[in-house]
Amino acid sequence: MTKRINTHELLKEYHSRRGYPEIAKYAASLTGELGNDPEQILEAVEKKFGKDTSPAYRDVPVPIATFGKVGALIPKNAYDQMEVCARIPPAIRAALMPDAHKGYGLPIGGVIETENAISPGYIGFDISCMVMLSVYDIPPNAFISRRKMFADYLKASTKFGVGLEFDSPRKHAVMDNEQWNIAPKVKALQYLANRQLGTSGGGNHFADIVLISRIRANVSPEFLPMDHRVKRIGLLTHSGSRGTGHKLATHYTKMAENETKATTRNVPKGHGWLRMDTDAGKEYWEVMQLMGEYALANHEIIHSTFARSSGLQVAGTIFNRHNYAWLNSKGNYVHRKGATPAHKDEIGLIPGTSGSPSYLTSGLGNPEALFSSAHGAGRPYSRTEAKRVHSEAKFKKHMEDKNISYHGVASDETIQAYKDIEDVMAIQDGLLINRVARLEPQVVIMGGRADDGD
Repeated sequence: MTKRINTHELLKEYHSRRGYPEIAKYAASLTGELGNDPEQILEAVEKKFGKDTSPAYRDVPVPIATFGKVGALIPKNAYDQMEVCARIPPAIRAALMPDAHKGYGLPIGGVIETENAISPGYIGFDISCMVMLSVYDIPPNAFISRRKMFADYLKASTKFGVGLEFDSPRKHAVMDNEQWNIAPKVKALQYLANRQLGTSGGGNHFADIVLISRIRANVSPEFLPMDHRVKRIGLLTHSGSRGTGHKLATHYTKMAENETKATTRNVPKGHGWLRMDTDAGKEYWEVMQLMGEYALANHEIIHSTFARSSGLQVAGTIFNRHNYAWLNSKGNYVHRKGATPAHKDEIGLIPGTSGSPSYLTSGLGNPEALFSSAHGAGRPYSRTEAKRVHSEAKFKKHMEDKNISYHGVASDETIQAYKDIEDVMAIQDGLLINRVARLEPQVVIMGGRADDGD
């Protein structure tokens, strides 16, 4: 008995075509007339419906630069995921940072350059997730003697937890930005954004008081004492665009999926994009920038509230985004999802974990890395596995040994849940960045359950 031909498999080049059900029905009807001759069936389908000339998912990925050994520091599934990203038609080149691990769409620690296209999924569900550091003109011993008081001031400066809002919304000029009127979906979320202004969320978002020691002298920032023996206290925060950013990312990621499915063949789910010569692409670009300003406003409110309540004088503040896209000098779009911009002499912040140091860095402008560096320690395995292998006794002992005061650190957010930050930094030293200062956690405040979208 002759096996009936699988017309769905035969028509894979037509799967993304509008009206595919009609094409499939027609092809199935031909099996009785033409038998099981695939070439004759395809010829008849092409004659009736025309040849599909839309761009297709690449057979071979564009070049991927890796900074760390795949299968060791970089999990194999993160590299495999990057290969999928590197096969979309707009892709030009890609890179994986040493903190890379699997995420949704683009891996965390992934960087990809695209032509005339932006992918909301490659930027991530927490649009403009970022870090900010404020340095205070206070000697460490003055802080240590009043650590609990400063910790209480910090707790009162923001709110941690999924979906939390302020009963009396905080004020910031970002809420008057005209870009809230760019689309009905954006306008509808302005109220939520206002209620969550100055909150921090959950998961890996944090507010840490850190002890800062300079490593490299005679480089920016100038407001940090050049003498490595002169230490300072700082506030390091990590959060993004909150529930508003997540809802908008979900909306535009779905839009990109639909647009891509209608124009390009065989692209896997989660890898859609918007062309930048379309209204949809231009709209998302504006929305991304609005969420960038909104995320920055959240940090500014937290930092200004803490400084005001504590009475500390701010010597200087720096920040960088690590879930964002930038237009480069070639007119292409560089997506960084969990990666820090590291152009020549560009100051960056690479957080460690709740129980390990973070670093202030100076970029070396490595073009192979798409002028990027890591954004943190990165995960060696999933949140689920981190919870499974967590040892509360080991965690508590580590924090006590390091004399770190902590609150709200979930079992999938301890030092055990991450790669060793020193291994991640060692890969980058002299290649992607130089270390400028070491930031040792003294007070760590987090929000428990994850809400970072990846």
